[in-house]
Amino acid sequence: MQRICLTPGCVRHAHVIIDRLNRSLNPCHDFRAYVCSAWNSGKSALATTLSVMDEVRQSWFPNFYRSLNKGTETLAAGRKPLAMYASCMGDESAYGSDVDLFRTFIRGGNLSWPERPRGGSALGVLMTLAFKWHAPLWFHLTALRRKSVDGWRFSMVPGALIPMMWKQHGLLNTGHSYEIYWDSFNRVLRSGEPDATLMGEMKLMEADILEKLFAVINPSVARPVLLPIAEMGNYTPSWSSDEWLRAIRHVGLTPEVMSSDQVLLSDEGFFGTLGMAMSKYTDDELLALISWSFVQLYAPAANLDLMNTRYGGTEAVKIFRPYFCERFVETAYQLLVIVLHTVSRFSAEERAFVSAGFDALVSVASSKVHEAQWLDEESRDLAAQKVASTRLHLWAPERYMKNEELEEMFQAFPHVAPSFAEYWINSTLSGAALYSSESYAETSGYLYNYAVPYLRYDVLTGTVNVAVAAVTRPLYYADGTNSMFYGGIGFLMALELLKSLDPEGIRWHPDGTFNESILSNSSTRAFKSRDGCLRRAEGAVGGSSSLFPEIPALEVAYRAYREAAQNASADSEEGVPGAPSGDQVFFLTACYMACTASGSMFHVDCNKAVRNFLPFAEAFGCPVDSAMNPRNKCSFLG
Repeated sequence: MQRICLTPGCVRHAHVIIDRLNRSLNPCHDFRAYVCSAWNSGKSALATTLSVMDEVRQSWFPNFYRSLNKGTETLAAGRKPLAMYASCMGDESAYGSDVDLFRTFIRGGNLSWPERPRGGSALGVLMTLAFKWHAPLWFHLTALRRKSVDGWRFSMVPGALIPMMWKQHGLLNTGHSYEIYWDSFNRVLRSGEPDATLMGEMKLMEADILEKLFAVINPSVARPVLLPIAEMGNYTPSWSSDEWLRAIRHVGLTPEVMSSDQVLLSDEGFFGTLGMAMSKYTDDELLALISWSFVQLYAPAANLDLMNTRYGGTEAVKIFRPYFCERFVETAYQLLVIVLHTVSRFSAEERAFVSAGFDALVSVASSKVHEAQWLDEESRDLAAQKVASTRLHLWAPERYMKNEELEEMFQAFPHVAPSFAEYWINSTLSGAALYSSESYAETSGYLYNYAVPYLRYDVLTGTVNVAVAAVTRPLYYADGTNSMFYGGIGFLMALELLKSLDPEGIRWHPDGTFNESILSNSSTRAFKSRDGCLRRAEGAVGGSSSLFPEIPALEVAYRAYREAAQNASADSEEGVPGAPSGDQVFFLTACYMACTASGSMFHVDCNKAVRNFLPFAEAFGCPVDSAMNPRNKCSFLG
């Protein structure tokens, strides 16, 4: 008989998942509705709480100063980002005003506003912003060198700032709001009459491009593409492969980038859409929009009046300012922010526990692949090897947990500046040199804490990347149960881990090469038949037609939870108040993590997973042939 966990974390989690259940509904009819329909997406200050994962993200910002401050008590290198954040959050004297410095800075990046740009490569500017300035307007670029592959490999993913820019455009696209907004920036950044013609052009271009990009930024099924730079022009009608090569070379990597070096596009649909959207405009037009986008996002760093303009007044600034300041500091000091949060929040034992939990998921997944008799022996071995080689990318390497190493890495960054703008610009320029060095490669690829997604499988490196901000309640409790861990952050990690075996992931060999499939012909047919079960059984279409990632992820996370509970003790505390069964806690937690409102970018189909998993039906007593317990179920790993 399992006992009830009564630690503060367990009691708190019980309030989260139990108090929000819709008791008027039957969990066997619609488990997602039972768990989520009473969850109120709420009216947060940001008006962006469209999922539980949005709530997790928003919980990061109020604790940011505490992480920096407490972390700096252990690692003195933290005094630099702490000083930068204090300047950003300070009064008008501490914040300062340095519009001339901002204008000089953007001209150095071939940006121009409010004057029209004249000449230059829009692609080259986007590449500089994405890689050197870590300002991913439309895409983010990461460089990687692997011993198993000659030359450079680059990973390109959609820009984390697209949702923010699209939301801002929507807020302004009523009445004369856009004109007033434009004029306010114009008054601060230059004297004279605003260019009404340019403003009208930018308003239309911004709507056109951002609407297209936002629509494809988070597809239910992503289709990665690996190709040499020599073929990049196939995706961008207005930019040739030679232009791509020149743009990537412009970021200054050593050794020099070659046309045979490879680029992984995270999703063919997104980058195809980006290429088509770009083809409608000239380089000068694109540069004008890029400049205007950058000004909106970054010019408030140079003047508090522009922050008021950006967010709609002093009261709104009180709410948004911590978010604004965190983004600037994290962008400049990403690795150091991760380290400071880690030492301020997690003991070595806690870090080891989370890592061991991920390793348990990997071990279970690999074992279940070995048990899959529908694969031939050679394919089983290779697929199991593929999963077993997956690593967690969450904590900073141990060498960077030492102050001496951090002091050396961030030596060129400013420790004092007369204005926030100078802190930001000098940090950006210092970072540009740091990020272009080959020695920095091992510290790249971390997810930002200011933007979702908080978890992502990287097919290029074979890692599950997790933002440190994700290791928090309700996903993780230091004093929680195994059912809470594997139903929470464990299930989310499993969702990413199993993407290594989905129809796109299975094309990647463990050695990093890319083919049609790593499986034999007979196993490929069996794989497609297995993955087509929902189409045959339910007539599902689109992302819901695949078993991935929810069904195999639930299979793996559940077994990992059960093994952990059994290894703990026969009477381990797995239940929580209101849910005495550890299995119930596991399923309630997993589905709660997937709660979303309309418009959310986070897509996990809870019902798809649980209705095809017998232990769920047993945990909630669902009769056979009920909606959540069909007689015939679809399974991938059994």
